[in-house]
Amino acid sequence: MILVQNLICEFPDGEGKKLRALSVPSFSLEDGGLAVITGPSGTGKTTFLHCLSGMLTPSYGDITIGDVQLTNLSKEERCRFRAEKVGYVFQKPPPSLLAHGEGKYPPFCKAGGPLCR
Repeated sequence: MILVQNLICEFPDGEGKKLRALSVPSFSLEDGGLAVITGPSGTGKTTFLHCLSGMLTPSYGDITIGDVQLTNLSKEERCRFRAEKVGYVFQKPPPSLLAHGEGKYPPFCKAGGPLCR
């Protein structure tokens, strides 16, 4: 089960203020369930998925996947969780993945893999 509560992601706007990129009061998905995330460009879909995968740490809120509270894990623990438990297909792969050669993706979380740095 995936359970999200009071999820907020904010980023600095460059002028000393915070820009709220995502606000999800609650979201849940039972094991084996299916969800479709739709919306116009810039509404937080990718930010939400990055939070659910542990690639991004939210500013506030809790994300629980199974019996793991993702928001309490360290960066290394989130990376290991993602490598072992999450399937993720990038719409636009990060440059660190492409640096290993076209179509060749490195291990995500082995001894300082590219997404664990």
